[in-house]
Amino acid sequence: MSAQSKTALDGLGADALAVLQKRAESLAGEVADQVQTRVIPLVIFRLCDEWYAVRVEEVKEIGGAYTITPLPGVPSFIRGVINIRGEIVSVTDLALLMNVSAARPESSGGEASTIVVATDQCVSALLVDAVSDIVEVPAENIEPPVAAGERGQESWVNGSVFHNGQMISLIDLENVLKPIGENQ
Repeated sequence: MSAQSKTALDGLGADALAVLQKRAESLAGEVADQVQTRVIPLVIFRLCDEWYAVRVEEVKEIGGAYTITPLPGVPSFIRGVINIRGEIVSVTDLALLMNVSAARPESSGGEASTIVVATDQCVSALLVDAVSDIVEVPAENIEPPVAAGERGQESWVNGSVFHNGQMISLIDLENVLKPIGENQ
């Protein structure tokens, strides 16, 4: 402790010094807690009545009205391709792929939202019902996926998190964007 600091504290009683010491320890503990808490930014979106998320680091772009060019001979969940500033990108209807489309309300004629995502192997625009928010969740809050066995979603999600009163399933993009022959 410097001589100047010691002089400033000399006029304080033992009780005041104890209070200041506790405050200093408390503040030091809060800083240590903040440094240790790792957060994961997520883009939250809705498919039918369920909430899902992808990691922000996997997202290239959100939104955009594109003209989808259909492709013959592809699975029904591949709606076609779009041109994003010269890059040809496949369009994946995530609800059809994950078998949640049966719960989807009839189309209101509006355009679906898109989230353009990328892995090391693939880039695709995911059709979703609505993009909700971008949030940061503590990494320790992410848990194993909640069983969704009746719809066969186990292979499409790799975690879940409870955020603002909603259970959110984390999409396993590596599996969703695997080449078609490798998903079986």
